[in-house]
Amino acid sequence: MEEITPIKAPGKDALPTGAIIKEAWKISTTYFWPLTMAIFLIQIPERILLGLGNERQAWQISAWYEMLVSGFVFIGTYRCIIGLKLAGVVPTFSNVYAEGQAYFGRNFRYTWLIHFYSFFIILGAVIIVLPCLFLLRDSRNEPWSYILLFVTLIPALLIIGWWAIRIFISRAALSDNASGANKAFEEAMSLTKGKAFKLAPVLLCIIGAYLIWFVFHIMVYIGIAGGMEADVTKTTEIKINLASALPYAFVEVFGIAVAALTYLHLKEASLPPISANETPTSVTPPA
Repeated sequence: MEEITPIKAPGKDALPTGAIIKEAWKISTTYFWPLTMAIFLIQIPERILLGLGNERQAWQISAWYEMLVSGFVFIGTYRCIIGLKLAGVVPTFSNVYAEGQAYFGRNFRYTWLIHFYSFFIILGAVIIVLPCLFLLRDSRNEPWSYILLFVTLIPALLIIGWWAIRIFISRAALSDNASGANKAFEEAMSLTKGKAFKLAPVLLCIIGAYLIWFVFHIMVYIGIAGGMEADVTKTTEIKINLASALPYAFVEVFGIAVAALTYLHLKEASLPPISANETPTSVTPPA
């Protein structure tokens, strides 16, 4: 097993962002085949369904597929990474599936709740911006309508960003033997309280990885379809989705590793100080 350097923070409240990203990359590449292939294989039917559906159905297909099929594999990936960090257990393809199977029901409730809660957060952001969108319909309101739109977009995006920062480690909490979805959200909210600015670079790194994949996906689309304006059949769309599915699975593993390592650091930092007479303890590894 290749040694994975543990993350160390210079202080209790410090967040070693660079070390987390570096270690997440090392875990993702060192254990590429067991972790990435586990996600890739479970998502092949989803890629096919996305190619057969229309654009409006895409998010519904992904949401339901994650709740009913692929979500437990994400939990298994989290648990394998946590097990690697805390107990030195090397991730294997079979362990990813085995570790996640017991969490199928909890992941179903988690996925449903995160979409439910996020709907109201996004709705609140839309309500902030909506009056300005009505002003844009009348050209006589220019340029003030555009200025107001820009001004209202800032708090709307901040609300969505705040929500994303507060919950992006929630699935890691669920994977670390949390009793249920709400308990995982509560723990994520507790661990990230007052740390939004410190955690923003970590989340931006994850978003950046997905943006890089999106650029790659566009290049694959142009290469297979022959251009952005070309007529694409369902068969061709399925080919495009499958061609970019493996890199997408790797990006998901990287994002999971970043979230898991961030969660472990925040949880360890939240533990009370150890006195000289006490034996050091750590987060309990997955069973």
